[in-house]
Amino acid sequence: MQPSSILDRMGIAIETIFKDLRYALRMLANKPSFGVVAVLTLAIGIGANTAIFSVVNSLLLHPLPFDKPDRLVWLWGTNPKNGIKEEYASPPDFLDWKSQNQTFEDMATVGGALPTLTGLGEPERVLAAYVSSNFFSVLGVRPELGRTFLPDDDQPGKDHVLVLANWFWKTRLAADPKIVGKTLTLGAGPGLTAYSIIGVMPSDFQNARPDDYKPVPFWMPHAIDYNNADRRRDSLGVFARLKTGASVAHAQEDLNLIASRLEQQYPDTNTGWRTKVIPLRERFVGDLGPALLVLMGAVCFLLLIACANLANLMLARTADRRREIAIRAALGAGRGRLIQRTLTESVLLSVMGGGLGVVLAIWGIRLLVRLSPRDLARISNTRIDLKVLGFTLSICIITGLIFGLLPARQALKRSILGHLKEGGRTSGEGTLSRRTRDLLAAAEIALALALLVGAGLMIRSFTRLQKVDPGFRTDNLLTAMVLLSPTKFPRGQVDQACIKLLEDVKSVPGVLGAEIVSSPPLSGEANYEAFTIEGRSLQPDEKQPDAENYTASVGYFQMMGIPLMGGRTFNQFDSNQSPPVVVINRTLAEQYFHEQDPVGKRINLGDPKASPWLTIVGIVGDVKSESMSVPAYAQLYTANAQDPQRAPFLVVRTAKDPMSLLPAIKQQWWGMDKDQSLWAVNTLEGMHSALTAQPRFNTVLLVIFAAVAVILALVGVFGVVSYSVAQRTHEIGVRMALGADKKSVLKMVLLQGASVAIIGIAIGLGIAFALTRLMTSLLFTVKATDPVTFAAVPLLLAAVTILASYIPARRATRVDPMVALREE
Repeated sequence: MQPSSILDRMGIAIETIFKDLRYALRMLANKPSFGVVAVLTLAIGIGANTAIFSVVNSLLLHPLPFDKPDRLVWLWGTNPKNGIKEEYASPPDFLDWKSQNQTFEDMATVGGALPTLTGLGEPERVLAAYVSSNFFSVLGVRPELGRTFLPDDDQPGKDHVLVLANWFWKTRLAADPKIVGKTLTLGAGPGLTAYSIIGVMPSDFQNARPDDYKPVPFWMPHAIDYNNADRRRDSLGVFARLKTGASVAHAQEDLNLIASRLEQQYPDTNTGWRTKVIPLRERFVGDLGPALLVLMGAVCFLLLIACANLANLMLARTADRRREIAIRAALGAGRGRLIQRTLTESVLLSVMGGGLGVVLAIWGIRLLVRLSPRDLARISNTRIDLKVLGFTLSICIITGLIFGLLPARQALKRSILGHLKEGGRTSGEGTLSRRTRDLLAAAEIALALALLVGAGLMIRSFTRLQKVDPGFRTDNLLTAMVLLSPTKFPRGQVDQACIKLLEDVKSVPGVLGAEIVSSPPLSGEANYEAFTIEGRSLQPDEKQPDAENYTASVGYFQMMGIPLMGGRTFNQFDSNQSPPVVVINRTLAEQYFHEQDPVGKRINLGDPKASPWLTIVGIVGDVKSESMSVPAYAQLYTANAQDPQRAPFLVVRTAKDPMSLLPAIKQQWWGMDKDQSLWAVNTLEGMHSALTAQPRFNTVLLVIFAAVAVILALVGVFGVVSYSVAQRTHEIGVRMALGADKKSVLKMVLLQGASVAIIGIAIGLGIAFALTRLMTSLLFTVKATDPVTFAAVPLLLAAVTILASYIPARRATRVDPMVALREE
């Protein structure tokens, strides 16, 4: 074939496409209501898909901002015997992992730091990160400005350098291009230290650890004295890079062997401890993967409903134009040419709907960011990039082709002569075409029901979660970390400083109470400690008992509203000069003392030969510490007066909004230590809300999608029944002329809607029963086959479907037989 012939054919093909596009635009202009409804319907489905796919792309598909991220892993310590699933590493263990492994190129450490930032306004405690000098090289990231740490930057005396996060550089330091070489002052009072800024990281590198939900402002080298480090102390997060060709499974076997050797070498500290290797992406995604995939499935259902609506609209439009199509066929237009023209119109509608859908997706992403919980901090990086636009364009074209092909083929099934003989009659839609439209409407009902069942399960689950008692009164409670400067308050003065702080805060108007605790409820900062019960020895296979260990001041339980269930709580006589006491919670009492009264019995924390025995003086109710969906763990409380170094959190109950009293509380604090700031300020109501934020986010989105799906499905049913009534006007006129009353006509039309609903509900129940099992991990005390939900949702959907059919049914009863017959 000659090149000129190919070019000619291409030119003809392009000209034909443009002709079809102009024709499609004229047809849409002639009936703008059809175009508006079709485009809006598709925009909703495509927009929702684009928005959720953007989030999935950002969190699950987009590469992590590291070099060869598939070779990066996160290492956790784990002790199944003691019930510890995830724990940071001790410095000596880290050194052993690094020196003895055969599968990693290198390892790096990261830990939390709480320096006080001065010189940029009022003193501010910030959550920064201590890292080993090879931290950035192991991850494979380079700075935007300056350099990262050198090998000796984490040596004592050489560690007064830091690398800035991009957001901190821009928001707090005005994106100073000459920032490298300048200093930030950290510390307080005589302990002030100038840290030299050596670099600034790129904007996409924010978090120090996979479980950090708040970006750190800067990274500092971690000067660790490994020779004197405690093997019992777990404080280091560990990244590692696999060697080329090494797999996660190989690394797991490697570290298991190391753990076995360490267990034999250090039985006092390493018995039962193993190391868990987790791909870094899996650690970053955490529990979000199942939720995002469920939401992605939901919006796919939504798109299918929108597509079914489009197909029904196109079927109705094609049926109205069947005489025109027959004439074109009689004049020589081939079936392929007629199908092409119809497909051009459907693809044009899809692309227009996709364009509007992208606009809706941009708005939807902003809404998702606003609604998202703190665990989804990386959702703020969600953007509509080329991959997302490619996804959107693909579903636009596929939608247009698949759901435009059905009406086109349907219109060409009858003979040309049959269409021409119909003339102007409007009652000639084929039985097959009506059945196709009914089945499409039933499919919409089925998909909407599946979504509605999922939303119902999430609502019931979230409702039950909201009713869980946290174990204390959350109203009007403020919590803040108060770290006393060790230079101003030596160990012997801490107790008196705490007493003075509480007196000063209680003097603030509107403050009802103030107490000290080592970590507040719902914070997830519990310290787990093994304990020994006096007179009781462990069996060979018995787990060493452990509990969440807190330190609290005298009035803590009363102020928090934690119920006393036996004995007493702390009083003013529990001091350094009195025998040490402990208060336990109900779970610990029931789990380890069974039917015995634990009050008066003694337990020991740590080594019974080296630490004192504590007398149990009271039992209090269980308090949620980390999750509302997990049963309370064993808990014990020691008196702050007997261990004042362990209680850095101030908890204040107020008569009104606690945040309104924060400035006055800060002034009382600065009256004690002007160089230190309150840190981690929060309300207990806010912390309670944060713990339910993820299920709330999932529930709200699924409910929105289900509601839109139901509306689209009802519009589809309404359209099918309305069109059927319009097509059967002559038939209805004949029936009424022969004596049929309005009641029988109403019943006939409603039966069509009811049959669509029954078929759709039957199919939808099967889909829901099969797919809701994938939601099990997202539900709280609700089964994926919850009978209440599976009974209520079909009844509700059947009722609203009949209601959607009622309006066109009422219109059918108003048909004038004579007018209908004259029109035909």
